Amino acid sequence: MKQLKFIAALLLIPVSLLLIAAFVHSLTLLQAPQRTEIFFLAGIVAYLLLHILLYRPVFMHVMAHEFTHAVWTLIFGGKVSEFHVTGNGGNVKVNRTNFLISLAPYFFPLYTVVVLLQCLIIKKEFYDYAVFFVGFSLSFHIILTIHSIAQKQSDFNESGYLFSYAFVIFANILVIAGVFAAISPQFKFLDFLKDAHSILGGLIGANKF
Repeated sequence: MKQLKFIAALLLIPVSLLLIAAFVHSLTLLQAPQRTEIFFLAGIVAYLLLHILLYRPVFMHVMAHEFTHAVWTLIFGGKVSEFHVTGNGGNVKVNRTNFLISLAPYFFPLYTVVVLLQCLIIKKEFYDYAVFFVGFSLSFHIILTIHSIAQKQSDFNESGYLFSYAFVIFANILVIAGVFAAISPQFKFLDFLKDAHSILGGLIGANKF
């Protein structure tokens, strides 16, 4: 299994680079920013400023981290027997694990998903504000995930650090693109994937000679 994950990691690294290139290229093709895109970007910047200048909501991050472990355990049919969170850390005791359960908090933006679900039912006059918090919560997820990964994480032990890093980067690119596609009237997730395929085709074609 470790050998398979090592091979998977080596494959995920160039795929992630390809997806990053496709995402950036897709963004350059957008026309003038739409209202929802501006609110989304404002939310991203707002959390960034909050994190740098005022306050780092570590407790909220730990809460989301442990709760995400619990949610993904339940998704895979496991049970949660203990849940504990403090400002200094937390733990959740479960009876089942796999690499998705272990790594879920690093690629699944729990608060962003909650806000996105609210966007489906919220009144139209409040939609832009909800989109602001989509950007705010996604920025929260990205920055505090980077912060936590910078410290040694026991969640990475099971699958190994190379595979864990590679998978988390790969999954986050897809998640970020998916979230942006959900709020942007211009950005289409399938077009983003097609763009990645086109870039790959161009690279293969260029290497034939």
